[in-house]
Amino acid sequence: MERIVRPAAGLTALYYLRDFLIRGKSRRWWVRPSNQYRSTEGYFETDYDRMRQRDPDYFQDSIRMSPSTFDLLLRKVRSRLEKFSFRRPISPACRLFLTLMYLAHGTPVAIMARMFKMGESTIRNITMEVSDVLWEVLVRDYLPVPLEEDFRRYAEEFKEKWKFPNCCGAIDGKHVAIQCPPNAGSTFYNYKGYHSIVLMGLCNANYEFLMVDIGAFGGNSDGGIFSNCIFGQLLLQNQVGLPEPCALPNTEVMFPHFIVGDSAFP
Repeated sequence: MERIVRPAAGLTALYYLRDFLIRGKSRRWWVRPSNQYRSTEGYFETDYDRMRQRDPDYFQDSIRMSPSTFDLLLRKVRSRLEKFSFRRPISPACRLFLTLMYLAHGTPVAIMARMFKMGESTIRNITMEVSDVLWEVLVRDYLPVPLEEDFRRYAEEFKEKWKFPNCCGAIDGKHVAIQCPPNAGSTFYNYKGYHSIVLMGLCNANYEFLMVDIGAFGGNSDGGIFSNCIFGQLLLQNQVGLPEPCALPNTEVMFPHFIVGDSAFP
């Protein structure tokens, strides 16, 4: 387990006092007046426990996750989300709940800031930090690199569920709408008429992700993104680890295992 070294509480307090003396003079206020009552009026403080105990369905609608699943996820990431501050820090549970709610509904940051009684920059920092932590903690358990025996199992699932033998996965790109970054020109502007980044995903017969490549420019084609991403390069070089060719059902015709995609892919 990774060892986390933190400064002593007294030293941490001195860091924040120094920060206050250096930057506090130039700020209009240390805490915005509307946010000074977060401990009693913030959305997390007023609704979190109430939803968990009395309305779990509403809790699940809020973050697309049941209370028990949320608790499981929180146990995995809590140590990475704990903060030590001169002021009362935002709890790991609040950081995770806030991020999941943002990811579930895409609520504008300005609205989230008013609901949770936090600054907009705080909301942005929390969602980015928690998203990074979720990826780092969960990727090895929930999105590991497939091995040959995994691809063989995926092919069996495609044959049984979709009557499509020797298929090890289906690949496609999904445009995720974004606000155009400053000075980006037409880099993110896609053929559908809006700005986006692309999620390139490989899925099994049960619609579960096996591999993902996220962040390519929306102006690029699926074929171009595929050719430049790590998975695409490995597949074109026959280094992914697909099983050896085998006979098609009820025949002696040997046929290779493959990945299926539309005409945008080579």
